[in-house]
Amino acid sequence: MYKGEIKFFDGRKNNFGYITNIITDDFIYSKDIYFSGDDVISSTSSLCEGNEVIFNVVQENGITKAINVKLFQSLSIEEKQNYIFLLTKDELQNFAMSLIQSKAHFTAKQITYICKRTLYSPQTYYPFNSWPIIRTIGSEADKLAFKEYLKTQSDNLKLDLMGNDDSLINDVSNSWSFENQSSTKRFLL
Repeated sequence: MYKGEIKFFDGRKNNFGYITNIITDDFIYSKDIYFSGDDVISSTSSLCEGNEVIFNVVQENGITKAINVKLFQSLSIEEKQNYIFLLTKDELQNFAMSLIQSKAHFTAKQITYICKRTLYSPQTYYPFNSWPIIRTIGSEADKLAFKEYLKTQSDNLKLDLMGNDDSLINDVSNSWSFENQSSTKRFLL
């Protein structure tokens, strides 16, 4: 399965388009992929530049072609959960948070993947989601690894990553020192 975004789509005259920024769970695909409007599962009238889509590929006359093209936003939460391995770090964190809030169940493989991506790349656009994800679905080892990681970070990142979590703030206040007085004041407020 692939995920990408619509680069171009002419649904009125020629009924074809191209998908760009393509990723799979194994690699990032560097070329744009052609698709026919006939291979779109959702309504072609809703396709526009920048829409995220999921799809399969086939080789047809030596050309890589996208088939079974679906708008990602039109999928149910359950369907989206099947594509968790195709999300960027930020998308993964936001999606994991929405799944946690909806009390969704995760497979062991999904939990391992989410925690590893969160633990080893917490500096995302939404760093404040890192600890709630680890706290909710991570193992004790994941929680300890996250706290150890935080000890090596700047004051501002420490504060951003802690968010408003009382349990983490209490743990931090007993074991960490901050680089400067203004960070300590921000922490205590």
